[in-house]
Amino acid sequence: MKTNTKESVEEGQSLQCWPPTVGLLPWLVFINGSSEENQTFYDISESHCHVKSIPELQGKLVATCSYGWLVIAGYLISDDCFLLNPISTKKIQLPSLTPDFSYDNCVLSSPPDNPECVVMFLNFDIGTLDVTFCKPGDVEWTRQDFKLHDEDDSDYVRSVGVHKGDICILTWYEHLYFVKFDKSYAVTQYDLKWYDNTCPTMSKLHSRFPTYLL
Repeated sequence: MKTNTKESVEEGQSLQCWPPTVGLLPWLVFINGSSEENQTFYDISESHCHVKSIPELQGKLVATCSYGWLVIAGYLISDDCFLLNPISTKKIQLPSLTPDFSYDNCVLSSPPDNPECVVMFLNFDIGTLDVTFCKPGDVEWTRQDFKLHDEDDSDYVRSVGVHKGDICILTWYEHLYFVKFDKSYAVTQYDLKWYDNTCPTMSKLHSRFPTYLL
């Protein structure tokens, strides 16, 4: 009986350990288990799986993954929010979010060691855009609402990306917004509009074909 208990303890400790250092290729991570309590790290380099149950990820949602960092948001009963590097195991605490906080997209503008790094949650609605953002080290979130520039208030966000630290937002009505952060830490919105005569293929942007920001 003691042996079984010891084996159970060792197995539990092994589950809570982080996976080995990443190889030549990145990890592919699956959230699994009856209560989504486990994480399966698939090593693409060696075609091998490591099943873990990491406490920092219990009951949490991965809002996005960029630059090797996870943005972890609280879920249902948790208001915790932080950045987590699953390779170095470094954790950077962010201001709390209410358990019922909702969002449509999340972006990390740059690696957290960049002093200009911004974590931004975006909520989309017809004709409007709501953003909630902070920098690592801030004690609270900043929220701003934007009205999308269209005549009948029916435009909608189509795609979100990051370019050189600026957050780019593409809408269905062919508007491209650059969200820049000035020295006063207020969001400045730049609306760029292209025309079909400069790029004839853009006239097909309204189609159902996927469109991406690179």
